[in-house]
Amino acid sequence: MDNLFEKYGKEYKKGEYLFYDGDYGDEMYILLTGSVDIVKGSNENERVIATLYKGNFFGEMSILNNRSRSASVRISSDSAKMLVLNKPRFHSMILGDSAIAIRMLEELSDRLFNANKTIENLLFKISILEDNVDNNKKNTHKEPKPLVLSNKSIEDSITLSEENINKIFGKEKE
Repeated sequence: MDNLFEKYGKEYKKGEYLFYDGDYGDEMYILLTGSVDIVKGSNENERVIATLYKGNFFGEMSILNNRSRSASVRISSDSAKMLVLNKPRFHSMILGDSAIAIRMLEELSDRLFNANKTIENLLFKISILEDNVDNNKKNTHKEPKPLVLSNKSIEDSITLSEENINKIFGKEKE
């Protein structure tokens, strides 16, 4: 690994940004030490959406799909060492060791699964909010009802019975 770091490695200090959301990118990174925050937004609206550690990679979308960066990346540990790979180096690495390609596909599959779960949860929350807005519109002569998530309202929105929801949340029947 030392030989790889000598050829393709860089070290960064805490707080340094490797790139910003929207930037053109022609390199991906493999984290050898330290940690990085994946960040969306800027200044007071900045949100850390993920923190990556040793062994994680990022920036691959820019070299696989020629897309601009989808988030900013900032060093969150005191320092971080990483391999910095351009597209030809990355292709050479993948062609030279299929196990690397398999590990990357597994990681990308996990990321896609987690993204799908997040979307599913957000859609569920949106549907509850939409139902609440629709109910409030029907009762415009009354004061709007607050959004209350009871086991019954969850049951009405998904295919679990109230009994199973109670088991999940560890509550007795309401």
